[in-house]
Amino acid sequence: MNFIKKLIRKLILLSTCNRIPLKPPAKRVATKIPQRAHFIFGLWSDDPLPPEFQQTIDRWQRQGWEAKLWGRSEVEALIAKYPEVEAVYRQVPRDVQRADIARYLIVWEHGGFYMDCDAGPIHFSLLNFLQKKKEAEAVYFIEEVLAQKWIDWRSQHHMRQQIPEKHPEKICNYLFGSVSGHAVIRACLDEALRRCNLFAGQDIDDLGVLTTTGPEVTTDVVQSRRGEVVVRHSKYFCDHGRTGTWRNEP
Repeated sequence: MNFIKKLIRKLILLSTCNRIPLKPPAKRVATKIPQRAHFIFGLWSDDPLPPEFQQTIDRWQRQGWEAKLWGRSEVEALIAKYPEVEAVYRQVPRDVQRADIARYLIVWEHGGFYMDCDAGPIHFSLLNFLQKKKEAEAVYFIEEVLAQKWIDWRSQHHMRQQIPEKHPEKICNYLFGSVSGHAVIRACLDEALRRCNLFAGQDIDDLGVLTTTGPEVTTDVVQSRRGEVVVRHSKYFCDHGRTGTWRNEP
């Protein structure tokens, strides 16, 4: 009987998931976290913003978010204000590591939500959720739960041998938000800088990116300080396209 009840609830949920909110809430409610969406593009390419990325930004705007697209010059101007950050930003070998460092610093400095350009709104309105959680100061999202066999395989990587993988429940870094100056986002930034310094001068493969600056950083920090933040599943609010443009880039 419990199984049937759960199945019915799931079917009801799925029936409403396609009703993607495409316009702002009828009544705007003030929130501690700014209702601002930050995007980064152009750190490793001079190509124009692809139409599909612009469409993603437009969809978030139609949901009611104030959108800010950060290009190379804007990111580097912000980074230059923090010498300890700039030193690491300049020395890491992968551009995607720079993009990861930049997103942590942008949210720490300005507040609001960071969103990947291939992460579009789905199902339920993230803005409506934020307005219901108007006192929230930091919001992070579960991306996936890794099977033990994958954790065991990843643990053979030399970086994971030095930084053991503790949490199968992964916290994404393609979508997160906080007030400016929040301690947890600062901890993510500081941990990314620490790991980059720890492995300075080494070749960084894709798993190394995840470990040094990517979602393994947000996972380890947020899971250790979970009582300080709101955590939800990303699948209800966002569809991450995983275009993988960063993989194996020079």
